[in-house]
Amino acid sequence: MNLLIFLYMLGLSIITTYGCFSSENGTHCQKPCPLNCRYNRCYMQNGICLSCNPGFYGNNCELVCPTNCRDHVCKMQTGMCFSCRHGYFGFACDILCPSHCRDNACDMQIGTCSSCNFGFFGNKCNYPCPVNCEENKCDMQVGTCTSCKPGYYESKCGRPCPTNCVSDACDMQIGTCSSCKPGFYGFKCNISCLKNCETCHMQEGTCLSCKPGFYGKKCEISCPVHCQDSLCNMLNGTCHRCMIQYYGNNCEFSCPQNCIDTICDRQMGTCSVCKNGFYGSKCNSSCPLHCTEHRCHMQNGTCFSCNPGFFGNKCELKCPMNCVDKSCHMQKGTCFSCKPGFYGSKCELSCLPSCETCQMQNGTCLSCKLPFYGGKCDIPCPTNCLRCDLLTGNCLSCQIGLYGNKCNFLCPQNCEENICYIQSGFCKSCDPGWRGSKCDTNCAAGWYGSGCVQQCRGHCKHSVPCNHVTGLCDNGCSDEWKGTFCEIEKEMRQRGRFAGFSIYVSNDDKTNSGSLCYRDGGVLPPLNFTTECVGYGRFIMYYNERLNDVTYPDGFQTTNVHTELCEVTIQGCAQSGVYGKDCALCPTNCQHNTCDLKNGMCFSCKSGFMGPFCRINTSSLCEVGRYGEMCERKCIGNCKDSICNRLTGKCDANCAAGWNGSLCLEECFGSYGENCQHPCSHQCLDLKCDRVSGRCLTGCKNGTHGEICDIGNTTETETSVNQRFSSESFFPWLIGVCLALSIMFIAGVSICLWRVKSKKLALSCAFVKCAESDLYTNADVLENPSNYQELTRNTERNPNPYSNTAVH
Repeated sequence: MNLLIFLYMLGLSIITTYGCFSSENGTHCQKPCPLNCRYNRCYMQNGICLSCNPGFYGNNCELVCPTNCRDHVCKMQTGMCFSCRHGYFGFACDILCPSHCRDNACDMQIGTCSSCNFGFFGNKCNYPCPVNCEENKCDMQVGTCTSCKPGYYESKCGRPCPTNCVSDACDMQIGTCSSCKPGFYGFKCNISCLKNCETCHMQEGTCLSCKPGFYGKKCEISCPVHCQDSLCNMLNGTCHRCMIQYYGNNCEFSCPQNCIDTICDRQMGTCSVCKNGFYGSKCNSSCPLHCTEHRCHMQNGTCFSCNPGFFGNKCELKCPMNCVDKSCHMQKGTCFSCKPGFYGSKCELSCLPSCETCQMQNGTCLSCKLPFYGGKCDIPCPTNCLRCDLLTGNCLSCQIGLYGNKCNFLCPQNCEENICYIQSGFCKSCDPGWRGSKCDTNCAAGWYGSGCVQQCRGHCKHSVPCNHVTGLCDNGCSDEWKGTFCEIEKEMRQRGRFAGFSIYVSNDDKTNSGSLCYRDGGVLPPLNFTTECVGYGRFIMYYNERLNDVTYPDGFQTTNVHTELCEVTIQGCAQSGVYGKDCALCPTNCQHNTCDLKNGMCFSCKSGFMGPFCRINTSSLCEVGRYGEMCERKCIGNCKDSICNRLTGKCDANCAAGWNGSLCLEECFGSYGENCQHPCSHQCLDLKCDRVSGRCLTGCKNGTHGEICDIGNTTETETSVNQRFSSESFFPWLIGVCLALSIMFIAGVSICLWRVKSKKLALSCAFVKCAESDLYTNADVLENPSNYQELTRNTERNPNPYSNTAVH
């Protein structure tokens, strides 16, 4: 609000105002400012906005700024944008920037790009960089490459580098190689090195290295025969290394034959290691005879160790005869231990006559021969001792059936094998049917046998326990049982309890949610029972019942329900997607990998297949240019011959000429033909050519001509002569070809008629002429006209003597 305030102090305060509040105008400020005036401010006299809200322009801010003005701001009077949103230019920012401007930025007035995306150049980035620019980069103004892809040179990288440049690298300006592949030299590596040169000087062609097997300035001399890998010094021919078994500068000497692996010193021919049994610098001396494993020290031939029975540095001496295992100290020859009955450092002294063994150093007895004891083994053991203590004479073991220090007590009667402990007389184990430390107590009632651990079967007559020794029923079996131990129940009662059962297959443990596999009928079932269930499930359930007030068939045992399954064997397949007893895999193309459990037939097929086993591929059944399960769709792209994948619609083979990409929807650019596989001729101006035929669209370079600019300059006279020759010679040729084809056609029909009469049915003829004969009918003609069909003729003539013939 604009207010002009005058204040008078005459006893009263008087305020006078001129102007309107900010949102009003008019003489009496009775009109509101236009809706989109900024801050609701307008001129008092005419209501024109002082400025507009963002997005509007005009005197009354009634007009909307162009959509692409940055921040929706434009000039109030003209509606021109101050600046444009990213990607647009023009006074109204209504024009898209060229598509290949980098970051989509261009000049607001004229739309020129400040810089281009990689691969394009020009003020508006509308020209593609040359195909062989490195990283697709080129100068924005003139399109020259900053650098070339390997293998190309010149300002636009249009020429290939010489073939023999290393890594296909050459100077970008003049195409000279930086280095050559082995075997070539020259600035463009186009001259072959000498025959046996591996590499040669790039400018002079002199050999720098030779191929394996040669040496000399021109690599004209062969290396010595035994150089390893045929490599030798280029100057003097000495071998770099020798083959195994050879030594010397030229590897002309053979290594000693007893060197291990026949390897020896390159200069001297001395062995590094000898084969077993030899020693010396050249392994030409044999090791001593009795060295262990014939191994000895390589320098002096002394043994590392001796065979049993020998000692000495070269194992030339025999060990004393009474050493245990004939083993003695290698240097001294003293025994490690003596045989029984001998003592001394070399076991040369005899123990006392009654000693079994004696101390090796002084000969005192360590054990006595039976039956003696004492320090000198001269006191007899008690009568029934098998062996007694060396000092006390107490028995250490007794004859069978006896125990005690003097073996003078009898073992208890029921000890197993009459054996008891020597001190206590307790039995080590009892005879069958007995228990207790002295085996004097019967097995508990109902148990029998060794250790009393076998239980009676409980079916003896009158419920009498079985024999505590044998387990047999001494008084025979009860009425319903039989067998040696009364263990076999009479079969009809058992079958009667088994009768009436059912088998279910289910995914849970409830019979009412499963499927019934088998239900037993009125005839008693066999005790060994087998059946076959077809279905899927996690549970196999056996069910039987005996209900009150139900009458069961004769032979059923009805007192109680018994489940007496001795053994249950379930044979099935552990995985889905299989069928049959052998769990064979369902056919590959069954939907969801499921099939009939018995015969393997698919319930339904995967898309693209049909038939009971889904083996028939339906891809060949669609018309050209269509796809889908019912061939209801048109092929997506520009496929070669309009043939696409039966299921996906994509082009599995090639694209039609002029197209590229997985769906063949991308036009060729800088190339032509199927899949855009051929680059446009480098003689085409701007490398632009027809994407189907390769014809240059904007003319030819360097004076060439022709559709693909592949023909050199010729004079007008030659051109006109050629054109006249072509037109004048074409028609005679055409007439000649037509006459030749006519003659061939007439000859072909004649030959066909002749073959029919000679009983050879040529398929190319059969379709035209054979139908006219009353003797030869119903010949099915297939695609291959090179096959013939034997026809036989009946002796009796009838209206249709030959029929239903087919060629395969």
